[in-house]
Amino acid sequence: GQGLPAFGQPPVVRIGLHRTARWRTAAASAQGALEQAAQRLTAAGAVVQDCELGPEFALLYETHGVIMRYEAARAMAWETRQQRELLSAEFAERMDQGMAISHDEYQRALTQAEQCRQRFPGELAGLDVLLTPSATGEAPLGLNTTGDAVFNRNWTLLGVPCIHVPSSLGPQGLPLGVQVVGPRGSDLETLRCAHWIEAALAVRSLSPADRNAFS
Repeated sequence: GQGLPAFGQPPVVRIGLHRTARWRTAAASAQGALEQAAQRLTAAGAVVQDCELGPEFALLYETHGVIMRYEAARAMAWETRQQRELLSAEFAERMDQGMAISHDEYQRALTQAEQCRQRFPGELAGLDVLLTPSATGEAPLGLNTTGDAVFNRNWTLLGVPCIHVPSSLGPQGLPLGVQVVGPRGSDLETLRCAHWIEAALAVRSLSPADRNAFS
């Protein structure tokens, strides 16, 4: 860690390596990027330890979907009913799925999310941040999609700061990265840790040949 920009980071960054309940969804390149980043951060002076969240956090993937579909369908209710012919078949189907979710199911999802928000700080006890996958693989080709957001949904639902940090290149030569997640309300502290992590990984200062060595 000697020589890395200070930016007010703690003397030792304490990182929880969290592979998430959807680890198998990640491509081998994304899994390797996370594991290699953890090794490089340890070598840079961070304390890195495995961290698993309680089983209720694994339920948030579906909880997020319930809340999103329910709210989106009601936000777009007028368009769906009055201008359905102008909507794509896929979009209209998603709105129908959202309308089929009952208010009771929606309320249960909100309660589940709030309970996890309250428990999350305790899950991070003794840690500054979590290090998690940020995407299922390298950036997709083209501009038609930004890829699968499965590794971002839970943190968005929890309302916690999450920061993508580039770490390597994938098999197609497109960016791979990791995600730094902090407790709710710790935006500045999480940014400090992410800045230190970015400097420790030092991807931007590597030559193309060196970057490929990490893919």
